[in-house]
Amino acid sequence: MVIYSFEFEECVLAAYNSEPVECTVHGQLELKELAPDAMFEDIAPNMNIKASDITRGKFLGKGTFGSVFRGELRQESGDPITIAMKMPLNNEVGDEAPPEEAQMAAAAMRALRENPTMALNDAYRTVRQEMAILLPLRHQNIVSLLGYCLNPFCMVLEFAPQGALDRILANYKRAGVRLNAYVMQKCIVQCASALKYLHRHHIIYRDLKSENILVWSFPAPSGPGQLQHQVTIKLADYGISRSAALAGMKGLGGTPGFMAPEIEKYVGKELYTDKVDSFSFGMYIYELVTLHQPFNDLNPAQVKQLIVEGHRPPLTAKDKKAPVFVLDLMAWCWQQEADRRPPSHHISLLSSATEFPRLSDVITFDKQLGINCAVTAGSRVSQSRGADDRASVGSEVWLCRSELNAGIGTGKISVLSYSRARCYHKKEFFVGKSCIRVACSVGSTVWLGTESGTLHVFCAMTYKQLCQGSIRSNRYILNMIHVPRANWVLVALADGSVLAYNDNISNHYHYNDPAVETPVHELLPNRVYTGNGIPIHCMAALPLKKPQGNEPRPEVAGDSSEDSDDRNSPCDEYVCEVWCGQEKGRITILDGEELQKICTKSAEDHEPDSSSQREHSVSHIETCQTTGTTISGDDPVGRSVWVALFPGTRVFRWDALEKKIVRSVDCSQHPPRFEGPAKAKVPVRRGADPNPLSASRAQVNSLLAVDKELYIGTSFGCILVCNNLSLMVYTIIRCHDESVKHLLPLVTTPVVTPHSASEQTKALVLSCGRGYRSLGASLYGHTSYPSRRSGKTFLKSESVVLVWLADVWES
Repeated sequence: MVIYSFEFEECVLAAYNSEPVECTVHGQLELKELAPDAMFEDIAPNMNIKASDITRGKFLGKGTFGSVFRGELRQESGDPITIAMKMPLNNEVGDEAPPEEAQMAAAAMRALRENPTMALNDAYRTVRQEMAILLPLRHQNIVSLLGYCLNPFCMVLEFAPQGALDRILANYKRAGVRLNAYVMQKCIVQCASALKYLHRHHIIYRDLKSENILVWSFPAPSGPGQLQHQVTIKLADYGISRSAALAGMKGLGGTPGFMAPEIEKYVGKELYTDKVDSFSFGMYIYELVTLHQPFNDLNPAQVKQLIVEGHRPPLTAKDKKAPVFVLDLMAWCWQQEADRRPPSHHISLLSSATEFPRLSDVITFDKQLGINCAVTAGSRVSQSRGADDRASVGSEVWLCRSELNAGIGTGKISVLSYSRARCYHKKEFFVGKSCIRVACSVGSTVWLGTESGTLHVFCAMTYKQLCQGSIRSNRYILNMIHVPRANWVLVALADGSVLAYNDNISNHYHYNDPAVETPVHELLPNRVYTGNGIPIHCMAALPLKKPQGNEPRPEVAGDSSEDSDDRNSPCDEYVCEVWCGQEKGRITILDGEELQKICTKSAEDHEPDSSSQREHSVSHIETCQTTGTTISGDDPVGRSVWVALFPGTRVFRWDALEKKIVRSVDCSQHPPRFEGPAKAKVPVRRGADPNPLSASRAQVNSLLAVDKELYIGTSFGCILVCNNLSLMVYTIIRCHDESVKHLLPLVTTPVVTPHSASEQTKALVLSCGRGYRSLGASLYGHTSYPSRRSGKTFLKSESVVLVWLADVWES
């Protein structure tokens, strides 16, 4: 019996030339029947595209193997579509190619002429390998294989209209523009989603970098860079990707600077896992942050040595202004030990979090000092007004600090000035010899109240003291607010009384000695509400429409007026109310002009003095502030008051006009995103509460209503972001290790660059709490990964100030 055989290389050459194979006995044979694998019929039946249906266009670039050209594919309908043709036998390069690349391309073309069979078989193996990877993949962020052609020998792929991502980044760098935080997030999320999909199918990509990511849509450097701008990218070039066994794989592959230490150190001869792609992902984030490749000024040997020794590419001061969580994830991904890097599904999970692009700044303070109170200084940006008629918030924050052992020490002020969502200046000074307990912004001044009963007034621009006064009793100061419609600064005391001071400090200058022309700057109250003996812990003011018809006048609850100045009462149709939160769950509502009692309400709509209210205190009362358009009293937001109690986990929205609760939200029903059932396996220390939703952990500790959102800070270190009318929760962020004590609004001035349109005023929210908690802390224990901004790990006991971008949470 005689068996006739054919060399496989001969079959590949015949397929390329579209020639039959000749048998001495049977004559010409159909190659499709004889060797279907030589024509890819075994893995891609019905995907062979006729040469007559393809038209090659201009050169696009050089890939890992061969060149990529733009082309057109004629469909069955006769209409052409634009395609990308990846041609392994064509080694053309562009005119701008570096000399080394041009020399390599010339050598490859010379090898093809001298030994076409070998070159063709090398190309065949490369194409077959990549097709075997691509064929089963179906993902929105992975380039689709449309088919293949045997002559010209090429793979036909989706066409990316904007080319490779590295060129987009180069355009941004030339324009002097950095990626928008939200655009950066979309680039990370989409690439992480593709990588997670590959790893789920046991494929290690091995060459992740911006050069291998193709772009369908992307904002131009000169565009507005809005949050809604569409970004579509897809992972391409699977020439060195491999299917991996569960134990891992071996083999050298990748680009210097992007290859993990375990590949570089052992030259691919030792087993490694898909964590090598996590390392490359960290370098990919580095490209997005810096707009250039890592170690781009070093040769491959130098890069290898640095990577193996644990060094990472440097970050400039401008690079460190990227979103904090982006830098944290980058540093986490490029950890030296593979088992300390996050898997791709965790990268995808963390980067898709709403808060991922929003944390823009982190500032820590000495653990010995606590932040007692904080206030945003008066606006220098816009004159829009909030529901309480105060001017729009500004770009400076006054943090009032003291020793945690409150019996000793002095009051210390830290003024943080913000621009482009980051602190650029910090001013510190001391005030008196007593702890500062309350602070209030009044136009271009800041009023401070101390534990010893002293009031200080400082200029918000020069930081110099303008005036001071003492409360002539041993009554403890609990709260202070500005009521611009009545020209009052109201000071609430522990005995339930309220002192009203004129907000124009020039009215507090007195000439005690006629022979002395210099006035004495002493604060004296103009009016007093004597109260009911129940401490007032919080206050809020808002204008409401005046009662119509012959409605009864407010009940007088006590008025020992010392008013001697001629103030202009408002002549419009609105009247000012002051809501006072007290112990026993009471809300006392006062007329803001005369400080007369209007009525008393139960904070939870129970009967006043009911047994369920006696153990509760109204701890927070807020009206809505604004960073943009002035809030009208006719707007539902303008007549809303948000109330929280201690102890308590709920926040209530009151309609101030109808004096009733219309909505509420319970923080205990909204756990943080990464604190789910999976964490139940983690041992809980003795004495700790194992339930993250318990009342002790969901206690409301801070409250802020600004624009369309309500921010709620809890004792578990969480911030709940809600719609301020419906109280629908958009997201829950656990960013501090312990309680979120303060939430403040901020704005930064618009910035205009030669290459970009004018930016809008940027709305921010500042949170003050204990410790910093990175996104990965909930998944990998409580050790916060060090931020690349500071290079150090934060401690639980440190006071930490975080600044968040606060635009369009509901998206």
